[in-house]
Amino acid sequence: MAEDIEKKRRRGLTTAFAATILATSLVLFTAGIIGTILLSVNEAVNNVKEKFAIDLFLNIDPKGQAPDSLVQAVKSIETVREVIYISPEQAKERMVEQNGEEFFSVLENNPIPPSLQVKLKPEAVNEEAMSDFESRVTDMLGEQLIEVSRQRNLQAEALRNINGIMLVLASVCGLFLFIVLVLVNVTFRLSVYSRRHLIKTMQLVGARRGYIRKPFLLQGLFIGFLSSVLANALLYAGIRQLSGNFAEILPEIGMEKLGILFIFVAALGIGIAVISTWFAVNRYLRAKTVDLL
Repeated sequence: MAEDIEKKRRRGLTTAFAATILATSLVLFTAGIIGTILLSVNEAVNNVKEKFAIDLFLNIDPKGQAPDSLVQAVKSIETVREVIYISPEQAKERMVEQNGEEFFSVLENNPIPPSLQVKLKPEAVNEEAMSDFESRVTDMLGEQLIEVSRQRNLQAEALRNINGIMLVLASVCGLFLFIVLVLVNVTFRLSVYSRRHLIKTMQLVGARRGYIRKPFLLQGLFIGFLSSVLANALLYAGIRQLSGNFAEILPEIGMEKLGILFIFVAALGIGIAVISTWFAVNRYLRAKTVDLL
């Protein structure tokens, strides 16, 4: 009879242990999905920003060689990602493609001066950084620069839309992340709650609080680690599957950023598991025996 009771007790603990791991893994997987969405949107935004161009029209000999010294000088600015020299002939070809031959039919000569097309790093594509770049390049090139040209109104409108979308998305993801934290916390509180009588029994026989906490914290650490491994494995498999099937639609997330995401999920799982277990155990250590009934 006693053996049957002990087997049932162990079976119940094993089931509760497995259920805690499963529930925590699913919640952490949800957190990983939220992180993946944020990374994907950020990559898409960066792809859009990388297409923003600033044209520097130059006062140099249009028939001369590409001014490598000017190209290197502009590249030396830390916010610059790419610099391309565009000759008058190349500029004319682009204009013809966009507007047709009629655009130049009334002109005897090509009026477009040579230029440098500059693309900034994504983090520098904002009004303040672009204005700072204009000031620096104007001082740097001096009389060799005729004009700095960019589609200010269009770029400003695009940046406002991007910032608005990112703000809404960050707010929604922040709300979901808060819900995830609450769910993980509740899962571990319930896990400790099921063994509240064991905590009080150990306390009544004279065990110190640190001694009582230790096995619970170690188990919380193990569950958090194992759950984060399972969640990251599911997340990686899902990302690989989606990337393979929708490579043309979804922006590619670099392995470095994915690594940061996996570390975040692991830290979230382990951290909230240990912290939730700590507070739950302390609650029952402070509780009176009659309150546990």
